[in-house]
Amino acid sequence: MHNHIPLLLLLGFLLSPQFIFAQEPAMPKPNEAKSAVSSSPPAPKYPLEAWKPLIAKEGNFVIAFPSAVKSETTRFLLQDGSAVESRFTVPASEGNYQAAITFLSDNIATPELVRARFATLLKSLKQNPRIKWISGDDISLDGNPGIEFKVHINETKITTWSRQYFAFGCIYETTARYLPREPELKEPQLFLDSFKLLGPPLQRPSFSMTTHQSPPDFTPLAQNMYYVSSEKLRAQAIEKPEPKFETEGKIYSGTVTLLLTVSPEGKVLQADPADGFIGFHKEATKAAKNWTFKPFLLNGKPVKVQGRLTFKFGGATIP
Repeated sequence: MHNHIPLLLLLGFLLSPQFIFAQEPAMPKPNEAKSAVSSSPPAPKYPLEAWKPLIAKEGNFVIAFPSAVKSETTRFLLQDGSAVESRFTVPASEGNYQAAITFLSDNIATPELVRARFATLLKSLKQNPRIKWISGDDISLDGNPGIEFKVHINETKITTWSRQYFAFGCIYETTARYLPREPELKEPQLFLDSFKLLGPPLQRPSFSMTTHQSPPDFTPLAQNMYYVSSEKLRAQAIEKPEPKFETEGKIYSGTVTLLLTVSPEGKVLQADPADGFIGFHKEATKAAKNWTFKPFLLNGKPVKVQGRLTFKFGGATIP
């Protein structure tokens, strides 16, 4: 396995809460309305009988939209990899409906890495003070792993309901954004339930980045967060306890790689297994959470960073 993990999963998402909600429409200020429900603009005039299936040839899937869609394709630079996203959007008076397929380069398109990132995304949403968690969990589609979440964005009063799946080396996303009403609109669930995966994509895009290349230090990953190389990460370490791997009678040697999120102050905020021998993930994570770092400075200002930390077992530790 390769020591890589996609860092913008929603990728339209990717991949961070700041990115997921970057395209929310402007809403009335608090002093302009007493409540989200009472001040909601008129519901979109998309009668249910007008919804028609769209067959997305790029991704070989079908989903119902209420009117003609706007489509765009974007290339992303990810940590040690790259991605190409095709996104389809229909605006609504209080939000929008979106579907997307994100092709991942082969070195980051593994179920293990994507499952880990899905879990991190759900955890981040639950802990974000800007967001009210409504519901969410792991889901699957034809045996392919996925997640579903429904959250309320405090500033905009908008509900975001999203499902994401990983299949055929791609991330598939369906998201409905709307103002809450009583009773709740039927359209969001109609939209999400209409998604059908017909088979593998008929054609994959070419990726210019090879699997051994890495983006430069301080490549933006999300709002106020940057990628740093594993070499940079270790060079900034102050306290760096090594895990105590019990290798006697077990695998002779190997590695465990974690994805670390480090605060501007140099504290480890999160350590997620990214690759390597699963049996040693617990020991590696325990040690990594006790690492501390000198602040990572970008233009003289401390910033939050993510990077990969690799431990070796069954031999000398990595210098």
